[in-house]
Amino acid sequence: MLRFDLAGTLPAGTTGSGVSRAVLWVFVNKVNTAGAIDVATASSSWTELGVNFSTSPAPGSAVAVGVPAATVNTWMPIDATNAVKAWVDTPSQNNGFLLTAAASAPTTSVWIDSKENVSTSHPALLVITLAGPAGPTGATGPVGPGGAPGAPGPTGATGVAGPAGVTGPAGATGAAGSAGPVGATGVAGPAGVTGPAGATGAAGAAGPVGATGVAGPAGLTGPAGATGPAGAAGPVGATGVAGPAGLTGPAGATGPAGAAGPVGATGVAGPAGATGPAGSIGPAGATGSAGPAGPSGATGPAGSIGPAGATGSSGPAGAAGVTGATGPAGAAAAQLRDALGNVLGSIVGQNFSRYFLVQKSSYVYAVSAAGNFGFAPVGSIIYWSGAGCTGTPYLNAGSSAATVRYARYVVYSPTANTLYVLSNADANGEATSINVASTASNESITSACTGTGHSGTTLWPLTSVTPAAIGITASGTPLKVSVPLMF
Repeated sequence: MLRFDLAGTLPAGTTGSGVSRAVLWVFVNKVNTAGAIDVATASSSWTELGVNFSTSPAPGSAVAVGVPAATVNTWMPIDATNAVKAWVDTPSQNNGFLLTAAASAPTTSVWIDSKENVSTSHPALLVITLAGPAGPTGATGPVGPGGAPGAPGPTGATGVAGPAGVTGPAGATGAAGSAGPVGATGVAGPAGVTGPAGATGAAGAAGPVGATGVAGPAGLTGPAGATGPAGAAGPVGATGVAGPAGLTGPAGATGPAGAAGPVGATGVAGPAGATGPAGSIGPAGATGSAGPAGPSGATGPAGSIGPAGATGSSGPAGAAGVTGATGPAGAAAAQLRDALGNVLGSIVGQNFSRYFLVQKSSYVYAVSAAGNFGFAPVGSIIYWSGAGCTGTPYLNAGSSAATVRYARYVVYSPTANTLYVLSNADANGEATSINVASTASNESITSACTGTGHSGTTLWPLTSVTPAAIGITASGTPLKVSVPLMF
């Protein structure tokens, strides 16, 4: 059974959403039968002096299932983020943790240190990482110099033609002017409204034949005019461009047969008209004389294009909303300093005997009150590929299964007097332990180098890191920071 006082530890006003991560660390002191453990919340309250195997609460919500427990003298991390978030929001539910042999390995028998263990002194730790609020928005920087003019953009599409203007009143007929040169054919505008017919002007001198204009739309068939007297036969004019066929009029009634006139000269054949409906057969009349073909009428001018309507003005822009006030900054973590006043980092945990867990520049390391670097948070045994703790170093994962850990936990090797971190970090900053064929020696923080390699566990490859890369100052053999430490 384990329980931690969160109300007296976290800054006032902390909520569950402000907890970024929470990790429960327990130290395996002894292994009678290797296996795994299950971790759950306790379902009811208990007291330190009143609880025992018979009176312990039943398990509540599962925290972790089947956590490997096989290596002695090893710190074992357990992710308890969801449970801690719930306890921060509802403190009355904080009945602590219940650790039992895993259901998948019921014969597991291991010893886990508590705060009363005076021989090895590795009490359980609950390391909570809080998410700080976003800082205020910085002031707007000065406007940069203007860039060079860009290349001209492509020509925009032709706008929509405006509506046809209202037809003005017909002007008086002017005197016929001399024929001007033939102008280029303009784009046909929309047909204007037909104005009233003007008075007929005097006939002007015949000008040269202009270029054939664009054919206008076919007009509606007007009513048949009265037949004028037959004029004298004029000269045969040039054949004009064939206009569109007019709509077929209704068949007229058959008139009486006229007297046979003299045979006239054969006129120019006109275009074939559309075939009308068959009329009733009347009596055969005498053949009348053919009248001469009249001259073609001049094509009327196209109506002028009305002006485009004015573009409407844009509406005013809406007013900008009021910027909300910046929230208060979260409480800062306690800072640890060396004897020279240099910041060693933020304290994120303590094992209540010698070592502080400190975070600096995204690294986490252990340092004692005497200035020595201590146990690695994820394991305490370093295996080496060569004899005498030489060659490539590896950190023991304590399990035959691949295990994921934060890659910037710092490990100290007394033999090499060097700091190391896990070398195979992924994009998320985590490293996965791997199978290594063989190692030849090992060391820990409490024992010198021995000639024993690992057996059956996965390992993390290590790479060296300098104190300067972490952002701290340390020197000497063994490697130490300046003491006494200060807060």
